[in-house]
Amino acid sequence: MEPVEVIPVGSTVSIGDGIEGRITQIGISASGVTYEVTWWNGRTRVTAWISELEIENAATRQPIGFAQEVGTE
Repeated sequence: MEPVEVIPVGSTVSIGDGIEGRITQIGISASGVTYEVTWWNGRTRVTAWISELEIENAATRQPIGFAQEVGTE
């Protein structure tokens, strides 16, 4: 299995038209990586799940992998 590159929780990222948010959770599925991002819109705190394709300025991606035991099925 290939390692998946993710942006670490707590990283600041840009989404949309210059909106800066912070990654609070990571979701990994067969269809890709999604991030729960939280940001402020005036006095309102907004949280949404965002596709990895919608996140800009993500220079802090780090590879992660999962160990698979040999001989187990």
